[in-house]
Amino acid sequence: MYYPISIFLPEAAETDQGVYLYNTYDKRAYFVFRFVNIGAKYDICILSQPNYCSKSNAMNVTYKTVGEPDYIEKIHFLDEIPTTLSDAKTSAKWWAEMNWNYIKTGTRIQQQIQSEETKLEGKFILPSELFNKGLYLYPTEDGESYFIYNYVQVSNYFEADIIAQPQYALMTPRVSCHDTHRLDSTRPHLQKICITSGKEPRDLEGIQDVSKGWSELTWSYIKTGKTLDEQVSNNYPVKSWFQKITSIFN
Repeated sequence: MYYPISIFLPEAAETDQGVYLYNTYDKRAYFVFRFVNIGAKYDICILSQPNYCSKSNAMNVTYKTVGEPDYIEKIHFLDEIPTTLSDAKTSAKWWAEMNWNYIKTGTRIQQQIQSEETKLEGKFILPSELFNKGLYLYPTEDGESYFIYNYVQVSNYFEADIIAQPQYALMTPRVSCHDTHRLDSTRPHLQKICITSGKEPRDLEGIQDVSKGWSELTWSYIKTGKTLDEQVSNNYPVKSWFQKITSIFN
């Protein structure tokens, strides 16, 4: 099911699981974080973020590490680990802005830290702000992760730009766009779902079905290591969108 994002997070822009939606200072990128209180510190889990496209996504470059379970990524702190929710939110802002700047400009995070020029004018937003911009959020069926899409009409068909998605923690650095059925979008700093030429959906409902299937197959790949093609060829998982996914991937 696709949610108008206004029902994904309630008025406080969070859920009882500590999930927050962050919009960068230039209002062009979105990150979904979960803040987990563990004793006297906070872990910051990265549930969804923009893709690195052609940039290196190695964890020592992007300041990430694997969490628990190990297919969930989290921010890697070298020294000062957040001890309050306020500190955790500030740390997430820094990390999001530096990663987004890295995606846009190629300036590595270590260089940005040394320059001390990172802007923190972004904000944690009410979900209705995202939906009002024409963006759509898909929560996975297991409730563990989130994908954000922008659907773009091109001539007589639709494309799905991937605004944010969970990253490929266990596959780094060997994951490829071929294995994950992604292409660079014509919109800057974005990737889109790769759909067989001539089989592109002609309406919004069709592209939502495709992106739902891609989301579930991608999330299963991240958790299990089974590629999208392997899942499709083995007829797994059998869901209402499965036949449509089979037709566009072959």
